[in-house]
Amino acid sequence: MKIMRRMMVLCLALLLVVTAYIPQKASAAKKIKLNKKSVSLKVGKKVKLQVKNTKKKVKWSIKSGKKYISLTNKKKTSAVVKAKKAGTAKVQAKVGKKKLVCKIKVTKKSSGTSSQKPNTGTQDGKKPVTGTPGQNVPLPTGATVFTIGSKKLAVGMTEQDVNTVLGTLSNQEIRKGKSPQGFDTIAFNMENYQEYLLIYLQNSKVTGICGIGKTMSYGDVIAGGNGNNLSADWRIVNDYKTTSGIVAAKKKKLSFNEMAYAFFDALGDNNIYCIQVFDPTLVKDVDHDMIYMTENLSYDSVVTSSIAAETGHMLNAFRVSRSLGAYYLNSGLAKCAQNYCNTADSKKIDSRQPDPLLQAMQGQGVDPMAWGEVCYYGAADAVSFANSLIGLESFYPQLAGAEASKYSYIGVGMATNGKQSYLALDYADTIQ
Repeated sequence: MKIMRRMMVLCLALLLVVTAYIPQKASAAKKIKLNKKSVSLKVGKKVKLQVKNTKKKVKWSIKSGKKYISLTNKKKTSAVVKAKKAGTAKVQAKVGKKKLVCKIKVTKKSSGTSSQKPNTGTQDGKKPVTGTPGQNVPLPTGATVFTIGSKKLAVGMTEQDVNTVLGTLSNQEIRKGKSPQGFDTIAFNMENYQEYLLIYLQNSKVTGICGIGKTMSYGDVIAGGNGNNLSADWRIVNDYKTTSGIVAAKKKKLSFNEMAYAFFDALGDNNIYCIQVFDPTLVKDVDHDMIYMTENLSYDSVVTSSIAAETGHMLNAFRVSRSLGAYYLNSGLAKCAQNYCNTADSKKIDSRQPDPLLQAMQGQGVDPMAWGEVCYYGAADAVSFANSLIGLESFYPQLAGAEASKYSYIGVGMATNGKQSYLALDYADTIQ
């Protein structure tokens, strides 16, 4: 009996030893899941959703709140959600029979400008206010009033008076720069492009004003009015005709020291969106834009950076005036666009058509159409570049037409070679 018990104990011991060396069962397969179960976005922002632990193709859909969000850049296991307007929505990712849901809460944009800013080399931020903030001031005798809401400006007023009138407009970004003729510039970006003003100064006096916004007016020009209905005193500006010959701008000389331009959406509803006024006695060629230079296009880096930055901001102001969202200004894309301009400069391209530039870059093994580009030649300041692009029929669908919601990011670059100016706009639907 004792022998039997000893044998049983020995067998059990051996069994335990053997069991200890049997490979354990592989851990259970990782659970398929979304990288986010819920997310909060501000209007205009994006988030990437990713289904983890699967190689199967995911079927993406919006289960609720389609008016608040959109799905873009759908791939095998990922998709990008873009916030369109404040509200709540649900996105479903279906893998076989398994359904995964992410709750999306969209909130209104915070006031102010996007945290992504172009690498402009200019000064951004609040500017000290002098005088009594938020008060209108006496304007120069005989000057035509440029209004923005209830605020009143005019050519000939002092920089201190500009600060007094505009100083307390809330949520504004103020940026300083230089124009090609050497004028100091101050850009006032109010309520995230709801109203956008570019002020030109010489010896601390206003030599020019350019604005894009819904509450602006100047004489008989009213933002939102039909540009074709301006009086006969307003002459067609041939430089701003579209390729199909549609008029996009008119000009009028009001007095000895006032020349005005009215830009309107010729490829859209013909509504006036931009007003420019300047002192023609300070301009060498009054038949062109205020900053047009016919003798020397060799601008320094501060000027070209200012022009590139202002062009991007003015395009954003136009989009907002059309009730579209502003682009996100991206420094990486701006560098890419700048490289395109530098290539054009090195190739000495002298053409207003984009093909020579694109072909030159392709010849160097660069594919500039991978994201989407616009190239423009022969203008010399931000106002002329921006308004020329707005009237560019090949770009208008992406800017404000049928494809306007497709692209969200832009960068702008500029170069000159003494005879020709180049500006490139690099745009993309999303930045990974």
